[in-house]
Amino acid sequence: MTDGNASERLYRASRRAHLRGNEHVAIALCRLNRLLFSCDLPPEASIGVDTHLGHNGLGIIIHPRAVIGCRCQLGAHVVIGGSGGAQRVPVVEDDVTIGVGALILGDVTIGARATIAAGAVVLKDVPAGCVAGGVPAHIMRLGEESQQVTPGCERAR
Repeated sequence: MTDGNASERLYRASRRAHLRGNEHVAIALCRLNRLLFSCDLPPEASIGVDTHLGHNGLGIIIHPRAVIGCRCQLGAHVVIGGSGGAQRVPVVEDDVTIGVGALILGDVTIGARATIAAGAVVLKDVPAGCVAGGVPAHIMRLGEESQQVTPGCERAR
């Protein structure tokens, strides 16, 4: 999220404040983001560069311990969170596309270059390059092993 939309910029500013130990500013910016765009992007969450939040992040909820890779695309109303007190939360690797209204819950990993269909409820790992959809989500198409990962990802700082 180098420039990005307004909610992405507010998240980045909140994340920087959090990493610098200025929790009051981080929380204020997070709450402003929630007020303006109805999204919950906690400063503790790690979101990679060039990740895009569709429709200014409208309705997107991300768990504070979630990790989202670089160059991902998240549709509106996506939830990336824990499940019923689980200690581990989702990890979304690089170059993943997540459709509108998808839920990714619990201790799951979404592999690089995977696609999650709109409205899917992901409760199990999705291998790299695969397409998953449905409730609960299942693998709809296997990925191609020949695809290359784009180097140079940096986590949010």
